[in-house]
Amino acid sequence: MTNQLKIILFALLMGLMPLAFAQGGLEDFNLKRQQTSMAGMWTLGGWAAANFVVGGIGWARGSGSNMYFHQGNVLWNTVNAGIAGVALYSLYNADPGSLGLFESIKEHYGLEKTLLFNAGLDVGYMAAGFYLRERAKTATKNQDMLKGYGSALILQGAFLFVFDLALYGIINQQSKQLEALISPVYLTPEGFGMVLRF
Repeated sequence: MTNQLKIILFALLMGLMPLAFAQGGLEDFNLKRQQTSMAGMWTLGGWAAANFVVGGIGWARGSGSNMYFHQGNVLWNTVNAGIAGVALYSLYNADPGSLGLFESIKEHYGLEKTLLFNAGLDVGYMAAGFYLRERAKTATKNQDMLKGYGSALILQGAFLFVFDLALYGIINQQSKQLEALISPVYLTPEGFGMVLRF
């Protein structure tokens, strides 16, 4: 078989690919991932809002390390609120039907990798918090600030660690649906093919 014929067959196969998923399987998969991501971002936004309320009161009424603890929580959650807001805006404007198979795979596994990377960062946040609390014990200045910010980092890191791993677990369970969508495509030493069932 000539290279030109292989290219033409490949193009035809890629052109037929949407027909294999026309019954909504791929769109349903993308919609489910989008809804899961939205629920996660609403959770993150809710956590931020709760920290604004509780932290704002604690910051205004607290003193010593307690005041810095609440201040740290409020400041940290400005970032969480920003992330949740931008992500929700993007998710609400996304069309789950606009992604093809390869884009869907990339989005899905990219989200999984991001969540696992974030979980690693969360461990770093907690470690930094413990370091600050330990440093507060021997510091001659800013002991309250070090202890309060350290405690805030531990709390925020712990929440985000649980959040990221829980969201990863849910998204990862959806991989089974993706694998079922991919199963009609197969690879052999001679090339690749696709099974279409009618």
